[in-house]
Amino acid sequence: MSQLVYNLGRKYYEGGASPSNLGGYVSKSMLWEFDQSPWKWFHSGPKETTPAMEFGSLVHCLALTPTEYAETYAVSEYDSFRTKAAQEWRDSMEAQGKVCITQSQLNAANECAESILNDLDLQPLFVTGYKTEVAVYSQIGETKVRGMIDLVPQAGDDLVDIKTTSSIGKADDLASLVVRRGYHFQAALYLDLFNAATGLERTNFVLAFVETSAPYETAIVNLSGDFIEQGRIGYMNAIAKYQKCVSEKMFPKAVEGIQELSYPKWAIK
Repeated sequence: MSQLVYNLGRKYYEGGASPSNLGGYVSKSMLWEFDQSPWKWFHSGPKETTPAMEFGSLVHCLALTPTEYAETYAVSEYDSFRTKAAQEWRDSMEAQGKVCITQSQLNAANECAESILNDLDLQPLFVTGYKTEVAVYSQIGETKVRGMIDLVPQAGDDLVDIKTTSSIGKADDLASLVVRRGYHFQAALYLDLFNAATGLERTNFVLAFVETSAPYETAIVNLSGDFIEQGRIGYMNAIAKYQKCVSEKMFPKAVEGIQELSYPKWAIK
């Protein structure tokens, strides 16, 4: 049974699949990491949050759920956390469950969020309004699956996801980025989950890219056709692999056994 759930906030991230909770909900990010190497996924510790990930989360909060900002973040009066006083303030805020940021980080994230939400190419999708952070839950075989859709326009054929990036580059660079990061997995999975929950037949997944430094250039990318087809094959294969690993309690390495390598053609002089 597939369903949409609204206004979950941080609760969405509870109960996810992990090496200690193999029956939890799998997500695109978890499946993508698992698919690269089941062994590494199973034997790795909790994933560390990078500064880039933290900034992306801040941008998402300001753009999608600004009412949750005050209860999630605390802005420091210090420019950094090098001094003892700054560190003590940070520790006290973190003890209250707050994420500590500087004023400069907040200013940059605000400009980043405004840049993407005001992008002229996105406006036609938002004419009739939209919902933000729409969670969708379902089950594929024995595996529970979930996704968090950033923006769901009230009408039309699209779902929208915001992506922060250090550099947009050219269109070919974005195509490469989509494949390297598995965004086509996400596109196909989210469309399939949404359509199953609503009975609709949306076919386009829009990636709204925004750079993380001034002047916060944006790029709007529509994924459909081959991207969705290959993404669907990819995530379904990853789920099948996950089900097999869980059933057999075996998590193979990315390269199993002793391999006989062929000398790469590009290296032949």
